[in-house]
Amino acid sequence: MLSKCRARNDEICVLQIDAAALDLQGVIVTDRNAASGWAGFWPMPDGLRIISRERLFARYWTHRDDPYDEMSHKSGKCAEVLVPGRLEARFVIGAYAANQTALLAFQQLNTGLSARIRGDIFF
Repeated sequence: MLSKCRARNDEICVLQIDAAALDLQGVIVTDRNAASGWAGFWPMPDGLRIISRERLFARYWTHRDDPYDEMSHKSGKCAEVLVPGRLEARFVIGAYAANQTALLAFQQLNTGLSARIRGDIFF
């Protein structure tokens, strides 16, 4: 999704969610975008064991020598945590911005949340 929104890097941020949200009842982990017809769905904590942290947080997903691995890695970076109903605001513990412009815009919201620039997670 961040790739699709890259033209808006000056005005968007990524919210940091407390890991305690994973312990909420009914939380599901997917191994790729949940809207994908190929996504697997697992309850916690089984779902986290399915996800490769190394691949999920890899900077690049390109594998020029193996187009199937590239496709799998690209979709695997879109793994999701699904929380039934809604996630209470108390679980939002911070924000990441792509650049100084976005950081300042977030800070002007006066949320009381910590925020910092993490351009490496944006495109």
